[in-house]
Amino acid sequence: MHQAFDDTLVPNLLLISKRESGLEEELRKIVIVLLECAIHCEKREIFVQRILTLESDSQAALMHEIERVTEYYLDATLFANISI
Repeated sequence: MHQAFDDTLVPNLLLISKRESGLEEELRKIVIVLLECAIHCEKREIFVQRILTLESDSQAALMHEIERVTEYYLDATLFANISI
């Protein structure tokens, strides 16, 4: 089954390569993608332990992003499985 993907979560690599305005937001998207990969891979315990060594405000910011993306994927999966 093909899952819908939110284009707002996909980094614009062309924009990054041209160093145009909006670069910070695109780099944030890359970090979010990498973070999602890290927390869903088979070695996620290592990454979670490293996150727990960060300052509490950094942990909170990462947790917010993880929850935001995870909620999106849960919603997309639920809607993809509904047959009308």
